[in-house]
Amino acid sequence: MSEIYEGVFEEEEIEEMTQNPKAEWNQDTQKAVVVVSARNSGIMPVMPVANAVQRFAQLKNFASEVMVKDVDYGIIPGTSKPALYKAGAEKLTTFFGLSPTFEIIKSIERWDEDPLFYYMTRCTLRSGDVVIATADGSCNSREKRYAWRWVPEHQVPAHLPLGSLEQGGGKISEFAFAVDKAETTGQYGKPAEYWQKFKDAIADGTARKFMKGTRGGKEYEAWEIDGTTYRIPNPDIFDLVNTILKMSEKRSLVAVVLIGANASEFFTQDVEDAGGADEGPVVNIIEATKAAKMAVGLLACAHGLIEDLDDTDGKNAMLMAAGEKGLTKDNMLERFSDWMKWIQGHEIVAEED
Repeated sequence: MSEIYEGVFEEEEIEEMTQNPKAEWNQDTQKAVVVVSARNSGIMPVMPVANAVQRFAQLKNFASEVMVKDVDYGIIPGTSKPALYKAGAEKLTTFFGLSPTFEIIKSIERWDEDPLFYYMTRCTLRSGDVVIATADGSCNSREKRYAWRWVPEHQVPAHLPLGSLEQGGGKISEFAFAVDKAETTGQYGKPAEYWQKFKDAIADGTARKFMKGTRGGKEYEAWEIDGTTYRIPNPDIFDLVNTILKMSEKRSLVAVVLIGANASEFFTQDVEDAGGADEGPVVNIIEATKAAKMAVGLLACAHGLIEDLDDTDGKNAMLMAAGEKGLTKDNMLERFSDWMKWIQGHEIVAEED
């Protein structure tokens, strides 16, 4: 389909049009007749308005009925919309029948004494062979969550002067039996001054006693005291290379899904739009695993599923949950929700599949 336009043009334009095989000059009317393809004359909708309304309604229903808060998305203080998480982005790709592919378009890998790891990943979203959208995401080892660690004084390397380091408040804890032994050598040895801080705090009543869990699920009495922490360069940055790469992929995935699924009305990006909220503390995988087991155990207790948990992890979770004596079902559900928020808000330091 073509449309015909007539008009009066400048001399230079007339000369150009005579070079155009689709333009004809009418000597009598002194007008140029230009044939223009309709497909080039404007961008037309690819679906009727009724279909667009239906699509919007389905997306809205999917977001409210299928996607789970604190799993697929989360509320970040200071933002007007929920932040879309990786799990939610993956659900949206499945819902719309889209397939993401990833490509590293830029990288820096410096394994020397001044290490730097930087990845920019491009995620392409396709429906069959048709490209729907592309978006980039990056991550690097100089981001705060990866570049630094907050440690107590006894873990500060000897070559770093305490006065030159940024300081912060914090809590440190030790098992009561460890405080009593106060070992200064061996695998669990710490400086005598470290143990003396616990003993002084216990003596003056500022130490707090609580039950602290072990990796095996048992709990023992422990002491917690206030302690100054120091920010030091992360000594284990090489262990995070794959995590940094995966984070760049996650950011590109969330960005492209917001574009390709037209989901920006409902969600925002959890990195750039969060004003630093994505720079939460990094925790050890063992601590996070322990928290996850506690969450599983509490949920199982709340729903009476204890007898159905026969695996080792489930039993460990139940041992930990059993330590929460006197909790009602509502208490347990509340604790479970708190744990899930805690897990979601921390970046797990571990190799990803």
